[in-house]
Amino acid sequence: MELKTGTRRYASYGWYYEVTELGYKCHMNDIAAVIGLAQLVKLDKANARRREITARYNEAFADVDWIETPVEKPYVKSACHNYVIKTPYRDKMNLHLKEKEIATGVDYMPVHLHPYYRGKFEADVPVTDSVWAKLITLPLYPSLTDAEVECVIESILSIPRD
Repeated sequence: MELKTGTRRYASYGWYYEVTELGYKCHMNDIAAVIGLAQLVKLDKANARRREITARYNEAFADVDWIETPVEKPYVKSACHNYVIKTPYRDKMNLHLKEKEIATGVDYMPVHLHPYYRGKFEADVPVTDSVWAKLITLPLYPSLTDAEVECVIESILSIPRD
């Protein structure tokens, strides 16, 4: 299935970035504040849509032994900002989905791997290194259509794993 969407966000950005110097980003101007306030009106509807997509992903991947889905504790109601799975096929999945014009992400690269921090301290973090190599973030935003969600699912399930 070829995806047709009104927004190119679906397939237009890559996941790789690097921190090369120390800096700060802590300002907001009046225009950004007004836009933020206007977006708050849409927050409940947007979060509800994200939860619908999350539920569909959870259902589709529930019995897939090479995918570990996010865990939501019974006492938590997540906003479902990201849908991050663990799979030993992360890089293969990323390339496979990119070929189908489906953008994925990796949130977030461990600090000790960024060029700015390399060599500045020793990081003996084998669990972090192991887990990070398996993380991939799937598309999850309110304007994602049901057909696009199904396309993501079908594309993932069709990945050759040998």
